[in-house]
Amino acid sequence: MATVATPTVKRRDWRTIMFRILAGLLAMFFLVAQLGLPSLLEPWVLIGSDAPGYTAELHRMHEAHWGTIMVFFYGLNLLVLAWRPRGRPLLVQFVLLAIAVAFAADLLVGQFDPIYAAILFVCLAALAAAYPSPRDLLRFSRDGPLSQPLFGLSLLAAALLAPDAWRSLHLQLAGLGGEHAAQNHWILTAELELMLVLGGLLAAAKRPGWRVLGVLVGLALVYLGLASISAPHFDGSWGTLGGALATLGGWAFVGVTLWEARKAGMAGRPAALGYRRWLPYAGMVLAAALLEVGLVASTSLSRAGSGAAPAGQTILAARDYQFDQPEIHAQAGETLALWLDNRDGAAHQFDVDEFNVHVPMPAGQGAAAKFTPAQPGTYTFYCALHVDLATKQGMAGKLVVTP
Repeated sequence: MATVATPTVKRRDWRTIMFRILAGLLAMFFLVAQLGLPSLLEPWVLIGSDAPGYTAELHRMHEAHWGTIMVFFYGLNLLVLAWRPRGRPLLVQFVLLAIAVAFAADLLVGQFDPIYAAILFVCLAALAAAYPSPRDLLRFSRDGPLSQPLFGLSLLAAALLAPDAWRSLHLQLAGLGGEHAAQNHWILTAELELMLVLGGLLAAAKRPGWRVLGVLVGLALVYLGLASISAPHFDGSWGTLGGALATLGGWAFVGVTLWEARKAGMAGRPAALGYRRWLPYAGMVLAAALLEVGLVASTSLSRAGSGAAPAGQTILAARDYQFDQPEIHAQAGETLALWLDNRDGAAHQFDVDEFNVHVPMPAGQGAAAKFTPAQPGTYTFYCALHVDLATKQGMAGKLVVTP
């Protein structure tokens, strides 16, 4: 009896198709609509423009922080998922956790937009529901044992970034730093540093998708290091030395991720002998040690100030975006000699409009200010870079001139 071959009709996987469409659209939203890609250029090319309460030049590093989150943590993860969605639940989990961190930070500073949050929540819920293996998002199985090198690097990053994240949170909640506080840029820096550590720890856990996440975290560190080198004295920068070592540490993170992935691919094969199999770990340890020393040293240098003031001058120090004296006194008709000691890693200014005094205070350095107040009264001195120019709230104090 003759048999008739029945053609097999391949059914389309509509769940995967829908997930790819959603992931691609969300990736374009973060990369383009949220200005993620243009923001990455800010340390080198000024993209933004001035607006009331916003001086674009001051915010170049914080715009770079925004771009890092939008591109490396949201956009690129979603693009990878749109390309190959199966077998990478960790990337979906990380994106959801990172956005949850951002929402929590917005709630903390009172910037929460319920309409935007509701729309984004619906989109992310649809993304999670459309994932080809939605149950994998609730599992915590690993591809292998915990990566001790990645875990160690992540803990080191946490130890080094925690003080800066805490300082940024303090500046935000205290409303210090003028436009930076008004624009909620300090809390943005704290979010970024928390996401870096979170991404590193999740990559170390070796959930499916850990290779991509480990490389993206490393590349984010490399980018932030290069940006800091290019804009060492902008608020939010890690400085020249810190940036150089952060770049090295980022490459170490990428290298260890690739080495661990190679080891996983060679499982079951005879182990390589000789010193060469230890070279990546030795390089990682060296890079991590240099990163720690460099960041600690750069932080200490940026806060060291300019040393003793010249004889006969009153010291007015700037630290943590505040002047250490909320009030200084002078006599009308007599010269007031100030030594302006900038103990921050960012540039400041000393301004008194009524006497046409505008003295730059370079990061980590001192500067002299001499002027003669002619009329008695109470005047405001301030840092034009870190104060609300309309209200003089922020980095400011009082100059009391007596007869």
